[in-house]
Amino acid sequence: MSQLRVGDRVLTQRGRYERVYSFGHRQPHKTAEFLLLLPSGLELSKDHMVLAHDRGFIPASMIKTGDVVMVVGSGDEDNDNSNNNNNQRRETVMEIRTVYRTGIYAPFTPSGTISVNGVLVSNYISLQNSDRLTLGTTTSSSFTMKLPFFTYQWLSHTLQVPHRIWCHWLGMSDSNNPQTGFSTWTEPPYRFIMWWLHQESMLCGGLLLIPIISLLIVFFLLDQTILLLSSLMVNSPSHLIVVAAMIVSAIYLFRRRSSVKQMSLHEKKKQKQK
Repeated sequence: MSQLRVGDRVLTQRGRYERVYSFGHRQPHKTAEFLLLLPSGLELSKDHMVLAHDRGFIPASMIKTGDVVMVVGSGDEDNDNSNNNNNQRRETVMEIRTVYRTGIYAPFTPSGTISVNGVLVSNYISLQNSDRLTLGTTTSSSFTMKLPFFTYQWLSHTLQVPHRIWCHWLGMSDSNNPQTGFSTWTEPPYRFIMWWLHQESMLCGGLLLIPIISLLIVFFLLDQTILLLSSLMVNSPSHLIVVAAMIVSAIYLFRRRSSVKQMSLHEKKKQKQK
């Protein structure tokens, strides 16, 4: 992992190779505690999420001996759009050890996944010992609100839409804070979510949910639109031309309708003046 660089191609979900567009967290000289899962030899922090069979992405702290994780096989390295669900298999965790290692790395890929020692893991961490968001978990909190639809995998991946657009789609670069190791794009949302989770009143915690959900919906729709256009561009360029023509036509018709309404209002105003 220490030799991995931005631009390198790595194996991800469904056997697809994707380029690393950023490091959400990178501290090569920091020593930290990790969980070692055997027999795969996967080492990850307790908060980092791993794909468990029938449970989705959960923090490594929730993995127990006997649990089953998903292992992904190699796909077509020369094809970014290869999609093969048949190369995933299950592996039972036989033993879990605590180890200490130097170097913390969290490479980011467009899908939000990466294969490490064959095991499919997330790019992201859980901020609670859970795969789903829960508000009001502090001891002094006056309320508790469970959000079953907000998995940390979806929440983190959606919050990183602007980051992906800037670094992956536009090809721009970012940097990591030398003190904290966080990317300049990941640290602000991380700090905000941590602050939000530790709010003790319904006013600050619950009411902020509405604008946050609205923002997440906008990010999600933007992400899906970009993925759709990208897929059309690669697989069906002619379909992309048709979609672009429809969008241009819709804009033209909308502007023409607006101009007709303005002309009509202008004529009515002239008639009233007469």
